[in-house]
Amino acid sequence: MFATLMCTVGPQARPRGRSRASSAYTRSSRACSDASSYAWDASDSDAESDMDPVSEATESFPSQAKAPPAKSGFEVGELHLSGQSFDPAAPSVRSQLLRCLGASPSARVEAYKGCYADAKNQTVWFKAGNMNQGIWFLKDRGEELVLKLVKFDRFAPAHVTAETEVFRRLYREIPSIANDPRVAFPTKIFKILGPGNARSHDLHVMRRMPGRQLDSIIESCWKNGRRRDLMAIFRNIGKFLAEFHGRYGGRQHCDVGPQNIFYDEATEQVSLVDLGMMGARLTKSDVEQFAGYIQTISKSYGAELLSALDHFRQGYQEAASQAGPRKGKRGGA
Repeated sequence: MFATLMCTVGPQARPRGRSRASSAYTRSSRACSDASSYAWDASDSDAESDMDPVSEATESFPSQAKAPPAKSGFEVGELHLSGQSFDPAAPSVRSQLLRCLGASPSARVEAYKGCYADAKNQTVWFKAGNMNQGIWFLKDRGEELVLKLVKFDRFAPAHVTAETEVFRRLYREIPSIANDPRVAFPTKIFKILGPGNARSHDLHVMRRMPGRQLDSIIESCWKNGRRRDLMAIFRNIGKFLAEFHGRYGGRQHCDVGPQNIFYDEATEQVSLVDLGMMGARLTKSDVEQFAGYIQTISKSYGAELLSALDHFRQGYQEAASQAGPRKGKRGGA
C-alpha cells in the first residue's frame, strides 16, 4: 500500500515575554570508519500545555525550491502518513518529504549506520541513533541536513518532557538559538501522523555540524601521538562551553559527552548536538558531566588523558572570567 504524505508547516509564534539518562559510551564503537556521525538519545511525552500555537497561515514548500536557509527560524508542522511506516527510502514517502523540505528531487538521503567490533574483531553494522528510531543525512545542492526520527509516547509520565516541546520552549525563551551555527537546533519539526491522525513519531530536521565527534578525535590524536594537539582541543572546548553557558543564560546542555561534541580541526569550531535535555535541572553541571565522561574513558586510554581535563577547565575559566558573572542559572565551573 502506498503512503499518503501531506505536510503543513507554519512558523512558530515569536516569544511573548520572558527538562534522560546519559548515552553509554563504548570503546568498541571505534571500529566504525565514519566517525563524523551523530549519536543521540531521546525521551518523549505528550506534554503540550505550554506550547505556543502554530500560526493559522500554513506554508507549502515547492518541490524545486532551494531548501530554506538556517536563518529562517524554527517551524513545526505535520506529515500525514497512512498505511506505511516512515521510511524516506520508500518512493512515495521520499517525494513528499523532499517537497516539504524544499529539497530537489535529486537530493540524496542516506541512513546513518553505526558499527562495533564483535568478539572476533569483526565489524557489525546496526541502525544507529541510540534510543532514536532512525537518523538520516540529506544532501542537496551543497547543503547537508540531519533527519532524526523520535518516537512519540502519549502515555509517558507527566515529568518526562518530549524533545519537541523542549525545543519549542527554548525557541520561545531564546529564539536566537535557532540561528546559532554551533548548535544542532532543529529548523523544522514534523509530527508524524498515522491513521486517525494518531501521532506516532516526530521528525527533527537540523543542520549537520562540521567536523568529527570528540570521541573520534581523542582516538585519532592518541594513536598518532598528537597529545599536545589534543590538549589544545580540550582547551577550546572549555572556552566554547563557557561561552555557550554565557550566551544562553547559564542553561546546561545536560549531556556534554564526547559523543555530543563535534570539533572541526580545520577551523577549530566546536559544536554541540543533542539538545533535547537543554535547560533541565540535573544534579551535575555540564562541566562535571564532561569530566565524568573523560574519567571513564581514561580507563581505556590511561591516566595521562586526565591531564586534558586541566586544559578544559583552564579554557572554561578563562572564557567565563572574560564574560563576567552570569545572573540566574549556574554555569557549572
